[in-house]
Amino acid sequence: MHTLGKVLLWLNVIGAVGACVLTAKLFDVRNSWAEKVEKAQDDVAANEKTLAESEEEFQLLKSQLHDLSIGWGNTWYPVQVNINPQGQMFAQVGRLQGLGTPGAGVDANTPLPIVHAFMTINNGTESRYVGVFQAVQVDDNQAQFEPLWKVEPEDLAGVQPSGEWRLRSEIPARFTSELTRLRTDRVTALRARQDKLRQLQAQTAQVDDAKTILQNRVDQLEGKDDDPGLVAMLADEEEKRNAELFELDAIRRQIKQADDKIANLIEQLESLEQQVASNSAAPASN
Repeated sequence: MHTLGKVLLWLNVIGAVGACVLTAKLFDVRNSWAEKVEKAQDDVAANEKTLAESEEEFQLLKSQLHDLSIGWGNTWYPVQVNINPQGQMFAQVGRLQGLGTPGAGVDANTPLPIVHAFMTINNGTESRYVGVFQAVQVDDNQAQFEPLWKVEPEDLAGVQPSGEWRLRSEIPARFTSELTRLRTDRVTALRARQDKLRQLQAQTAQVDDAKTILQNRVDQLEGKDDDPGLVAMLADEEEKRNAELFELDAIRRQIKQADDKIANLIEQLESLEQQVASNSAAPASN
C-alpha cells in the first residue's frame, strides 16, 4: 500500500477511536444534563406547590390584616413626638404626610384633624394608648395638638416627654365606647375621691381644733410659761388645806383637852358641892 494510504488509514483509525471516546463523553454529558433537567422539573413542581400554598396563606393573612385594620383609619408611624406635662403634643407630621387637608381650620367646612396617639416601646413592637388629641395648628411637616380630655397627673405617668409614636386618625367604635366608659368611671371615682378628701380635710381640721382645745386645757391644767396651771394651784391649795386641817385638828385637840378639863372641873365642883351640902346638913340633924 502506498505510504499516503497508510497514513490516511491510521488517521481514520485514530479518528474512529477519538469519535468513540467523544461519543461516550457525549452520552455521559447528555445523561448528566437529563438528570439535572429532571431534578429541576421536580423542584419546579415542588416550588409551584409551595408557591401556591404561600400565595393562599398570603391572601388569608392579607384578608385578616384588612379585617383587623377596619376602623383604625390612617396611620402615621414612626412620628417624632414631644409632649409636656399639660398634655400639649408637638408632632413631626403635617399636610405633606396626609394629616388634615389644605385650609383645615380656616372655616367650619375644613376642621382640624383629630388623632389617637400611641406611645411605642421596644422598637414599635409594643404600644400604649395615651389619648385623643385635637390639632390646633397643622403645617406642612409638623402639627400642634391639645388633649381632648382633662389631663390628670396620673394620665401621663410613665409617658416619655419625647420619642417615636404611632398616630391614628380613628380607632374602632368599641374601643371608643370603652374609653368613654372608663373615663366616665374615672371622673366619678375622682369626684368621690375629692369628696372623701374634703371630708378628710374637714375631719382633720376638727381633729386639729380638738387638739388645740385639748392643748389649751392641758396648758390650763399643767401650766405654761409663768402660769403655774390649775394642777399646781390645786396642789398648793391642797397643801394649804392640809395645813389648815392639821391646824384645825390641833385646835380640836386643844378644845377636846379644854372640854376634858372643864368636865373634870365640873365633876370636881359637883363633888365639892355635894361635900358642902353634906357638911351643911349634918348640924341641922343634930
